[in-house]
Amino acid sequence: EIAKYFQQGDIAYTGKIEPINAEVIMAPYKEAITTAYNEVFGYYMTVDENGQPVKAPTDSLSWNELKNQYQWFEVGTVGMKGDYSGYKLVLVDIACDGPCFSPNLYRFLWNDLTDELVFLPQYSTTFIQEWNKPLFEKRDTTGVAFNNVELPDELSLPQGKEVVRKALENSNFLRSDSFKVAFTHPDVGDVYFVSGSENPSFGCFYVQAPDGSFARYEYDPGFFAIDGDSIGRFNDGLNGLVDGTSFNLNADYTYTVGGCGITGNCYTIVKADPKNLTLAGKTDAGGVEFYTVKDPIENASAATGATAEQIAFAESYKTYTSMYQWKVEQEGYTLLTFDEYVTLKPMLYWQDPLGRWSTLSHVDVKPLAECGKPVVYLYPETPMDVQVKVEETVFTKTIPEHGTDGWAVRAYPGGAVYNYGDGATYPYLFWEGVSKPAVSLDRGFMVERDDLEGFLNDALDQMGFLAHEKTDFMEFWLSRMLDNTQHYFFVSFVGTEDMNAIAPLSITPQPDTLARVFMFYHPTDTAFYVEPQVLNPVSRYGFNVFEWGGTSSIPWHE
Repeated sequence: EIAKYFQQGDIAYTGKIEPINAEVIMAPYKEAITTAYNEVFGYYMTVDENGQPVKAPTDSLSWNELKNQYQWFEVGTVGMKGDYSGYKLVLVDIACDGPCFSPNLYRFLWNDLTDELVFLPQYSTTFIQEWNKPLFEKRDTTGVAFNNVELPDELSLPQGKEVVRKALENSNFLRSDSFKVAFTHPDVGDVYFVSGSENPSFGCFYVQAPDGSFARYEYDPGFFAIDGDSIGRFNDGLNGLVDGTSFNLNADYTYTVGGCGITGNCYTIVKADPKNLTLAGKTDAGGVEFYTVKDPIENASAATGATAEQIAFAESYKTYTSMYQWKVEQEGYTLLTFDEYVTLKPMLYWQDPLGRWSTLSHVDVKPLAECGKPVVYLYPETPMDVQVKVEETVFTKTIPEHGTDGWAVRAYPGGAVYNYGDGATYPYLFWEGVSKPAVSLDRGFMVERDDLEGFLNDALDQMGFLAHEKTDFMEFWLSRMLDNTQHYFFVSFVGTEDMNAIAPLSITPQPDTLARVFMFYHPTDTAFYVEPQVLNPVSRYGFNVFEWGGTSSIPWHE
């Protein structure tokens, strides 16, 4: 059934998502795309008997092998809309280059009588793979707007007391078993959340359009005003909240996030029992109540009979002392004692309108968004001078030293880099740093502890890691991951586009291909369902730059 919002508008939806044979709709383009693809992937990188990267030719792929990368669907027809009246609205899901957790969705108008395809960039993924450019040459330049293609910017929650706002168009495609109905909206129909008690994306809402695409919505409790300040009041006055100490949420608190700017979507949902919490304050506007852990204990554990909330608080203090050690060593920072940590109110619990618990972290002690050992490999076709700069706010470590202008090096085809700054040669460029939160992810893999090594081996192979890159990755990450005692790991990989948003990489001369793969993992004792992520090989041709790194929801220990 087509939801009310989409029933009246410029597009007459069929109510079905009908597959289209790629052989039919792409007939005018298949020769050009096949040629372009084989030019890009005419060789692959391997290693010789000395372990040095070398080129090896690949077998050319035929159109019959390539066409499976394109999944086309007819979803509706354009009504009275100028020159496009009667055109079919079609959508294509194109396989990703490297890891991706949001689909590459592109919308076109199709005249099935003349085979004309008109690309609609205003309603599509912005990134276009090099070999697919022939498909996108004819595009709408009029800026035509359809009033029922995109979902509304805001939706009211049940009882109409609060709203959720759209955060990401085309976040998912086609519904899976991980989506459960949260409530039914009178205009857009069923509103979903992702099931699983510890899923890092659990705080989001999802709505499906008639073309099969989803938009992700986020609830905004009003903690962080865009203009002005959001003020709260602690329950510490003579008359409780009436004359309690005021505080500025914008300046003092933030949503609890993961590392390196990578985290679960929206706010993280946590388990909490109200009887183990104490009312600590509330917001002046909206009256959202905040709670702190009752009777925190520094060495809380299950063996001492501590509550789950006390244990979580004690773990947060351990996390703080571990992650801020680099500030002690490099900046002379003084760590807070446990009593000082308690007084600061580092964790504030709150409930969303559906009764789910989440937390805010005090900015002075929040987990740092650290990127763990990103390494950059340079593979020019001939020796060349290269300037590389990571646009980071704070570096915790770089090898060789990353100056104000970055690294100035001489790069060689085998991957070695000679650094002009210190006159030494390195196998790669290394950096660790703290990034601003930028990317939310909601798909990946649930991996049992005993299967972790095999899973990582397979995943890195699928993404096209070279042998020495894979060895470097496994040597750094496997032991650190297994230092955690949990039985499961939620693992997801972030690709080039998203890493460019977290920590932009400036390279001169510009490489022919840049591939960035970052892993995010979340140790957990409770397995939960996650939407499987698509892993494809990264592109490697011409002057190729490859980078890998990772981070965790829980800091690792050196």
